[in-house]
Amino acid sequence: MRKGLLTLFALLLTATAANAQGLQFKKYSFTRETLNPKKVATVNKAAQAEAETIQWGYADASVSLSEWKLIGVQGQTLQLSGAYFVEGKNVLKGAKIAAIDVPSGDSNTTGVTVWIRNSLTGENVASKSYSGKIAEGTFQRIDLDTPVDIPESGFYVGYTCTSKYLVCVGEEKEPNRIWLQVGSGDWADYYSQGWGALLMQLELTNVTMPENSAATFTGFGSQVTACGAAGSFSAKLQNTGGKPINSIDYSITVDGVKSTGHYDFTTPVPAGLSPKYGTATISFTSPAEVKNYDVSLSIDKVNGEDNADKDKVSSATFTNVTRIATRRSVVEEFTGTGCGYCPRGYAGMETMKEKYPDTFVGIAIHRYNSSDPMYVGTAYPLNPNATGAPSCWINNGDVIDPYFGSGLSSTRGILADLEAANSQIPVADVAVSAEYNADSTAVIATGTVEYLAAGQNLSLAYVLKADSLTGTTAAWKQSNYYAGASTTAAGVLDEMPMLKEFCAGGKWNKTYAELVYNDAQIGGSYVNQKNQAPALSGDNTPGSKASTSYTMKFPTKSLLKKAIRYDEVWAVAVVYDNTTGLIVNAAQVKVQPTTAGIQSVGNTVSTTAKVVGRYTVGGQKISAPVKGINILKMSDGTTRKVMVNE
Repeated sequence: MRKGLLTLFALLLTATAANAQGLQFKKYSFTRETLNPKKVATVNKAAQAEAETIQWGYADASVSLSEWKLIGVQGQTLQLSGAYFVEGKNVLKGAKIAAIDVPSGDSNTTGVTVWIRNSLTGENVASKSYSGKIAEGTFQRIDLDTPVDIPESGFYVGYTCTSKYLVCVGEEKEPNRIWLQVGSGDWADYYSQGWGALLMQLELTNVTMPENSAATFTGFGSQVTACGAAGSFSAKLQNTGGKPINSIDYSITVDGVKSTGHYDFTTPVPAGLSPKYGTATISFTSPAEVKNYDVSLSIDKVNGEDNADKDKVSSATFTNVTRIATRRSVVEEFTGTGCGYCPRGYAGMETMKEKYPDTFVGIAIHRYNSSDPMYVGTAYPLNPNATGAPSCWINNGDVIDPYFGSGLSSTRGILADLEAANSQIPVADVAVSAEYNADSTAVIATGTVEYLAAGQNLSLAYVLKADSLTGTTAAWKQSNYYAGASTTAAGVLDEMPMLKEFCAGGKWNKTYAELVYNDAQIGGSYVNQKNQAPALSGDNTPGSKASTSYTMKFPTKSLLKKAIRYDEVWAVAVVYDNTTGLIVNAAQVKVQPTTAGIQSVGNTVSTTAKVVGRYTVGGQKISAPVKGINILKMSDGTTRKVMVNE
């Protein structure tokens, strides 16, 4: 992740006034900061002085202090608990935990108790308290009274303390490595946030390590493929042996047919007690039929020798499609005019809109502050993990930063995430048409879904959004915390230079920026966060189609209503997978105005525009009016729909 980003998170993830403690789903809105390495000269790695033990953890304890990420709740000193799950297999088979090393990101970390439990809410298998303070930027080794055997089934190891922060390192998104709890509240696994792993270290005895050992890791995700086509996927593996991994030999079973392959790593996967990972490209051929099929992968040899960890097999279900359709990804952004760091989100959304106009479907949800003229209330659902602004989620997936992205690329930011999303083959295609109703108080949208794969359980929702929204009153001004900041401090990316316009020397270098807003959600099929669009009915076999229509009303708030331009309104059709909740595809269309809509939907329309072309609804050019609906192309670039009665 780009340097400087983590420091900003401490402020950007502060909850809104309406959500003062981030009380959504996981109860607390955790914030992040980085430890200032200038504050601490050295890290006290007391455990390394103990020759009889070996240090183990999901995160590397030797990383520099500048890479420590401090996790807290808005800078408050609270009772915090962190834990991770430890499996008693592979490297840790037969090992014992003799001590636990607790890191401190706060000069006033006190009341520390380390513990081991079979479940996070269960009784302690073992525990030990430490009565003193732990200095900032150091580890404190806490010896257990008796070393504890790690069972093959595993257990949870954690610690509880009174502090402003817990500490994590890295950005791996793997379950069971960063469980968090505030006070006696619910435990939550924060792996999907990309915060890496808890930095807590275990001091182990009785450790034995095979030389050549590798495990495939937590499956490799579902894939969508074309019938009978050669393909490949990336399989993550962990080095669970004592030697670096230079090559693997593997077996892959596709729809019951087994084959073998070999992969050489350009850079060897390093060995070590702390988990080390590599990625292998696995080639395969999909079945010829349109169907869902199972794929399993096992690693047979490591460095040409039998794999000592053969028991782990990863599997997933793949899906063949009838054809490869265009993928259009929905980026929903949580934003608001009162959010001082939301110019970063504005820059990210505008850049995606400019670079990928055909495959970026932006929906800006102005819900941060109710004084925002574009404030939409709570009818439209936020991602439950979106506890602060600016934030976004692509295709209803993980919550990430709308400028820097998920960390997939430290130089391209959110663009890399959008490109990765659009590279996924969709299991459905969708088209949408839309028109104003008779008095232009609503938009009638019709979406048509084409099923491209078998066994799909899909639904269609609609969103009404507007471009070119702006105003002259103070309510329209965007708060800007970047005013006066250098582009380096803001972390401006070369491919997304718009952010620098909010910084020192930029076009909007002031505490409030006067902007023109795009992709603002102004309506849709959601009422009280429930989709009211009709269910898709009929045949869902591959190649079949289903359509629905829904009428979306315009907002009634006068400040927003006056700003809406009839020729800058868009209807979006969004296709959801009802099983996973993810968006599988989307389409958007600019709403075609009627003559009635010219006067009633917003701004004044030029009366000097001339008709330069006349067409039927079927697109046929005509030289004179014909009975029925005529489409007029005007000299000012707009189009109008008129009804000719005779």
